[in-house]
Amino acid sequence: MARLPKHKQRFGARQEPLSDDFRSPGKFFRTTLTAIAKRRLALIGLLALLIRLIYLAELRRTAFFAVVIGDGKEYDRWAQQIASGHWVGSEVFYQSPSYPYFLAIIFAVAGHHLIVVRVVQAILGAVSCVLLGYAAKEFFNRRAGLIAALLLAIYPPAIFFDGLIQKSSLDLLLVTAILAVLAKFQRQHTWKWLAMAGLALGVLIVNRENARVFYPILLAWLLLYFRTEGVRRRLRWAAILTIFTAAVLLPIALRNYYVGREFLISTSQLGPNLYIGNHPGAQGSYEPLVAGHGNAEFERNDAKQLAEQAAGKPLSPSQVSDYWVNRSVDYIRHQPLSWLRLLGRKLLLTFNAKEAVDTESIEAYSEYSIMLRALSWINFGLIFSVAALGAWLTRTLWRRLSLLYAMVFGMALSVSIFYVVARYRYPVVPFVILFAAAAISLVPELPTLPRKQLLAGILVAIGAAILSYLPIKTLGDDTFLNVGEELIRMNRSNEAIALLKKFVNTSPNSADGHYNLGLALRQTRQNDDALNEFATAIRLRANYFEAHVAMALTLEDKGMPFGALDEFQNALRLQPNNGAVRVASADLLWNLGRTSEAISEYQQAARIAPDLFEAHYRLAQAYVRTGQLAEAVDSLQRALTIANAQGRVEDARQVQNAIDACRARMAQAVRTNR
Repeated sequence: MARLPKHKQRFGARQEPLSDDFRSPGKFFRTTLTAIAKRRLALIGLLALLIRLIYLAELRRTAFFAVVIGDGKEYDRWAQQIASGHWVGSEVFYQSPSYPYFLAIIFAVAGHHLIVVRVVQAILGAVSCVLLGYAAKEFFNRRAGLIAALLLAIYPPAIFFDGLIQKSSLDLLLVTAILAVLAKFQRQHTWKWLAMAGLALGVLIVNRENARVFYPILLAWLLLYFRTEGVRRRLRWAAILTIFTAAVLLPIALRNYYVGREFLISTSQLGPNLYIGNHPGAQGSYEPLVAGHGNAEFERNDAKQLAEQAAGKPLSPSQVSDYWVNRSVDYIRHQPLSWLRLLGRKLLLTFNAKEAVDTESIEAYSEYSIMLRALSWINFGLIFSVAALGAWLTRTLWRRLSLLYAMVFGMALSVSIFYVVARYRYPVVPFVILFAAAAISLVPELPTLPRKQLLAGILVAIGAAILSYLPIKTLGDDTFLNVGEELIRMNRSNEAIALLKKFVNTSPNSADGHYNLGLALRQTRQNDDALNEFATAIRLRANYFEAHVAMALTLEDKGMPFGALDEFQNALRLQPNNGAVRVASADLLWNLGRTSEAISEYQQAARIAPDLFEAHYRLAQAYVRTGQLAEAVDSLQRALTIANAQGRVEDARQVQNAIDACRARMAQAVRTNR
């Protein structure tokens, strides 16, 4: 009988559990190797933790640790609300709840300290390395296990994501846990491994909704791969997976029904997310539904308001989602060729070497981390190219590896159907690392391969590299802009100015960049420079409402009221129903002595913004000063109602005093006339 090549010997035979029986020298040797491998895997886990802690130490005193932006800011706010006692909540989930509840548990135990969260995530990242190493050992061999764990330990995006207030760290832990327990089940058909897989899958689905694609894949694997097992046994396995997955999802669905009468197993975000990635003009990455509203705080309201405006009636969360799904389906049905080109672009983005920027980029963080810069050569393109070689070299094991093929392509397709950003693509990484580790583990055996097979494998790897390194234009990197905006909100303008200047130097045509730099300069009383930045923003975007308002306020600060008034009018031409700006314009008119014009503006503000306290209160003050006391009382009564409804206790007290004073003056006037 012909002898198998070494690489087929290494992967081809079924690996049996090692015995603890030391009487056989062979068994003793194998057991010793296992113990050493386990120690090495643990050491790699410790190395991963050390790398992540060093990275956190590098960023500890930078602006990136001072702020939380994007989805992270919303998760932090939500988690604080949960930890304060609102564990059930009051609305149907719009964003995935796993990560906010994970944060809430940390906050409840350790207080609101984000550094604690980051350290916990560093530990989870190290555990993920060990779990992936174990999965690689079971699917391939011990050497592949050590290599997979090491690759994940030093993979820059993994280090980067573990340091963010984002759910990516939890994604990685859950995906690697699923891989580890499924690898174990493939060797030992014990129901407890399927139960663990079901629980992990349920939590992953509640954290990353497109992970639902894994459920039918795992069902098909259980029913088709293990055909040597009886049908009843396989159906029992499928039932176990289903029951334990449902054990996580069903309480979420019941909770959503309880608070919103909508039976949703996770969130109501599917429709808006589908539309963002599938509409005329879509580029395949994230775009807000409303220009300039790229923040998580706007997403739910924008999706709801736009859908209700189109429908002409109030909509429930699921109806809002259905509206956006229908918009996406209409696009696909009426422009199939355009959609197919878009889908192809998104598939290329999914496997592209570059990390598609969302809110924060690894490139921006690398400027402040020697660790990330030193490891930057290890990118997705390199890992993917080596993984393609590994998939080729292990192709004879396609039956045993069929689960990995299905899961990686299922996840990649589920990302591409929506839109591609780095953190959405991240769950694909563990699968790619598994095959890359298999390829590297076979390096000692490469000389035994037939030349044609080796050449074919090299060509496959080159093809994957060409595919991955294709230059694809994506959205710009707004990290410095996003961090700068948040620093402005925190009144840390000096730090914001440094970052925003960096941003406008690299993105000189960004109106938002110049506008925010102007805001930071205005906060530090550098009004002349601020005016220049606002003017640049308006030149780049003529209908920039916020920039006109900011310029008006800055001109007013500089003692240039007529210029300020012109800018207020420019802003109101763009948004005539903005009550707050009308109040500011009316205040300026009043200060200029143009009383009747000021009162007219106050009246318009009160009419178009009936819930705006300042509009009614300022109008009342104007009436008092012009002796129209009855009208003043009416306006004050409206202001009092608003203040009470909004919980503005001090304002309500002040308004009540003003009402009493007006009534006293009116009574005095009546007595005087008598």
